Amino acid sequence: MLTAGCISRIKTIAGRDETQEAFTVKVLNIHRYIVDKSFPILDPDFTDAFDIVITDGRYKTKCVLSTALNSLVYENKLRKHSIVSVTECSSLIDEESLDQAVYVILQGIEISDFAPDDEGPEQEIEFCEDATPNETQELPLAASRGYYLPLWNDEDYFGAKWFCDPDLQPSNPITGAITIFDLDSFWKVLPRPFPALIGRVVSKTRLNHYGKATDENRKYPYQAYVELEDRTGTVSVCIWSSFCVLLYNYLQVGDIVAISNYRVTRKFGQRSNAVYNTSAAANIEISVNPTNPTAEVYKLAANELGPVWRLPGVPYRFINRKSLPSYSSGLICDIVGVVMFVSRDSRERKGNRSSFWASKWVHLQDGTSVMPIILHLYASSQPEVFDSIAPGKVLVCARMLLKIEVQDSKHHRFCFITTTRESQLYLLKKPSDVNDKPFAESAAVNEVIRWRQTEDSKQLLRKSSCRGGYYSFPPLPHNLELYKRTFPAESPMNLMTTVNLGFILKELHYREHVRLHVQGVVVAMEFVPAASSKGTSHQTSGEVTCSQLCETLGSSKNSGESSSVRPTSQSSDKSMPLTSGSGADSSSQNDRKKLNTKRNHHMQTRNLKNIADSESKSEDESTAVSVPRRMNPNRKCKKVDQRSPKQVQIKTRGHEVAAESVAPARKRKARKRLAHMPKKVKRKATQKNPKSIDVTEKIGKISKASQPSTSGDEDLLEFSDSVPSSSVKPNKAVKYFPFRILDQSWRHIAADTPQLGLSHHSLHENTLPALCSRGLSDVKVVPRADRQGFVKTDGYWRLMIAGLNRRALINAIFIPQCPARTEDVEGEEPRNGVFLSALATGAFPNWYPVETLLNHASEELTERRKVFVLDVYSHGQDKVEIIINRAY
Repeated sequence: MLTAGCISRIKTIAGRDETQEAFTVKVLNIHRYIVDKSFPILDPDFTDAFDIVITDGRYKTKCVLSTALNSLVYENKLRKHSIVSVTECSSLIDEESLDQAVYVILQGIEISDFAPDDEGPEQEIEFCEDATPNETQELPLAASRGYYLPLWNDEDYFGAKWFCDPDLQPSNPITGAITIFDLDSFWKVLPRPFPALIGRVVSKTRLNHYGKATDENRKYPYQAYVELEDRTGTVSVCIWSSFCVLLYNYLQVGDIVAISNYRVTRKFGQRSNAVYNTSAAANIEISVNPTNPTAEVYKLAANELGPVWRLPGVPYRFINRKSLPSYSSGLICDIVGVVMFVSRDSRERKGNRSSFWASKWVHLQDGTSVMPIILHLYASSQPEVFDSIAPGKVLVCARMLLKIEVQDSKHHRFCFITTTRESQLYLLKKPSDVNDKPFAESAAVNEVIRWRQTEDSKQLLRKSSCRGGYYSFPPLPHNLELYKRTFPAESPMNLMTTVNLGFILKELHYREHVRLHVQGVVVAMEFVPAASSKGTSHQTSGEVTCSQLCETLGSSKNSGESSSVRPTSQSSDKSMPLTSGSGADSSSQNDRKKLNTKRNHHMQTRNLKNIADSESKSEDESTAVSVPRRMNPNRKCKKVDQRSPKQVQIKTRGHEVAAESVAPARKRKARKRLAHMPKKVKRKATQKNPKSIDVTEKIGKISKASQPSTSGDEDLLEFSDSVPSSSVKPNKAVKYFPFRILDQSWRHIAADTPQLGLSHHSLHENTLPALCSRGLSDVKVVPRADRQGFVKTDGYWRLMIAGLNRRALINAIFIPQCPARTEDVEGEEPRNGVFLSALATGAFPNWYPVETLLNHASEELTERRKVFVLDVYSHGQDKVEIIINRAY
């Protein structure tokens, strides 16, 4: 319940010296900027500052968040629509303002809830009558900056001012113009100001934000480059500071522009290799500044120029998937294709700085090959395009870099394409979108658009399109020695202790991905199959989920909404499919008859008894605790929120992708076969013991009753079989293969032993058998929209790893690939070392029953030291996902 009337008197409350009253407000928005020397709070540990817009339902105001609370935003705990209680605040007068503007600093807040956006747009709520101009405008409250940054990277822009049409008109008519070649030759002797320069924009870079905390008075520390070309040459034009805000979205590739009142400097070295050398590059560089002198830049229509100018068009170099292996690494090229897969967004730290690179993986199909074009896209100052990439749309990528990584031998190559500083992305939602683009006449683009409207592409989309989830490319080598060679000599592979891993996890920011290496021993493991779902929304509505180029604009708009990454309710999750094909159930029934269940039946019966004994101790805790807690206050290891177990549905894109090969065609064909996860195997051991069934059903009821609603969590996967519904009934927990303990000697676990990863165990469990007897673990592996996987996975392996000193436990996920099940391998026994080989290669050689693999894993992994390559990803709010990429 929001505190009525608190916003209108918040400055009065903040100015009091006595004990303040707490009040509850809703967060409408969070804005980020880089501090400078005028910022009132001196904190060397933080360079970011956050302005928060809060409301009591009647009015809204903007306050400064104390830098001591920045971690709440970094971990996505404090976010838009959070309900917070303000326990401490203060006011400060802007001493650099003649108006004596007062702003509020929030020094103590408690996050109590999360509210959906059901109160209408933020603009409908008014600011207070005493609001300052900086509060009502997109201007920071406590710094001399004139802009806000996006929350998660520095390359994109933020705010409406970047989209304002400048409506630039020449102050004086152009009486004379100069070519690039003549300017390059005679610029030192020409009178100032220089004659107007006319040319076509053939390339544009992403924004370069160079603001630092030590800045004294830099209102717009931005820089961007465009390449201007005429019939005589090409020249680089550098746009500085506030002109970036004015011109960056105003100037587009293909525009004809005229520039006057510019400055000319000598160019030292080539600025970039991502510019096609279609004409001679000038030895000078043009600077466009807002002052000294104030430059003029405006667009010209093609019919305004005489025939003497003969401006060239924008050059492109499109290559298709079929010819991709014939090119060399380092090629600058252009790519077009239909989006088939979009990974989740990931952030990588820029060295030791607090800023990040934002990226995602994308798969395209262009109709020339069954293999996809694999793209690694970084944010390129086009947030509208970057965030809208979805299956079914045609994506055009210009000025991309081809990378080829060789492993084992020169005959084993992995090709992918990544962005450069000059990369430009174009998303075509319907065929007519290409008309106003500079590549409208390109045969490669039009060919992909025509293929997109064929039945073949639609069938491929229905079958293969998906988004989100864990993705790793290129695949890692198969042994430790080869993997160590991938590191440079100056920074070799670094092993860390499992205790230090806890400190690393604590410092992770939202969506941050890191790759870490630890040594340890697997002490327990389980296989959790994905619960089957009756929903088939992706199979039946793929034409709507994936925006169709051949449909009308209205249907494309609807499809864009339906394919959004942010579902609005849990009910939308229930219809996501996991598997297809009607023969899976009947074949799994035959397999169940062949399984030897005696060993696991004994283990499960013992585990269920432990649960029954500990129910009275842990029931209250499992149903009530939802706030993150550390197991030991002295250890700063990340602890996830304690919630009851849920059954898991998961589909993920296999991280093994067929490599490009120059070997004979017969071998290439073998590597191109699609891989599938093992078929689901249902256990019947508990049917022999009615007591076990009763206990299991009782635990399932407790679990259902104690599961909190997380519909506001837009980044974590909700599992439909854990949510009561009239159409989808929860599956019983007896379908999964419970933890099998591999280390019988570890009888006691210290109470302060940290558990790292997505786990939800009771603090009272101080023995390994009790720790492993809680039934299905609440493991959230992938975001909620990630159920449409490329490989038909029926589950995943969960390994509990203990450090060599047994001072920490790591709960890690292992998702290997497995060939499709065939009749000729049903009775075949795997060779010795089959699970060790899968950990090193990421794949099983054949399909085997889960029970068989569990038996082999128990023998192969017991007391065996391994080096684990862990891919760690933060979902925010203390939820950290740990996936085993390789184990050597």
